[in-house]
Amino acid sequence: MGILVDLLFVSAITLAVASPVVACSTPAHNEFDFWIGEWDVTTPDGKPAGTNRIEKILNGCVIYENWQSATSGYSGRSFNTYDSITATWNQVWVDTDGSTIHFRGRRTDNVMDMEGTQVTKEGTLQYRMSYTLNRDGSVRQWWRRSRDGKSWETIFDGLYRKK
Repeated sequence: MGILVDLLFVSAITLAVASPVVACSTPAHNEFDFWIGEWDVTTPDGKPAGTNRIEKILNGCVIYENWQSATSGYSGRSFNTYDSITATWNQVWVDTDGSTIHFRGRRTDNVMDMEGTQVTKEGTLQYRMSYTLNRDGSVRQWWRRSRDGKSWETIFDGLYRKK
């Protein structure tokens, strides 16, 4: 009987070691997965805007964006993580203009909405960004900026279609 108990104990430890709990495996951690993929991105009038590769990295805890503009040498990267303490998605955007913008938001139905601010020499800019999952699997990214929090200008409106 002692050998059987020892065997069961060793088996339980082996299972615990072999089957670690994945930290970022909750349904909330998958809310932004609709954005993952290789994308061709166009403007509202159908002109090429750029390409984007979105992938999960770091054991599925980070959604990593790799943007390349079609019309210039402009490119950017973002790191997107779900914070289970605040129940928010957080994005850090960095680009070839030297910009860094921190966003925070939530997904409601088929839309991920985020807001952020950026301090510049001209003052603080406010941003709103939404990612809408369309019925055909495409994604619309709509990015707006405000200097006063009242009037908003579109600075990017792109339609993502899988390559």
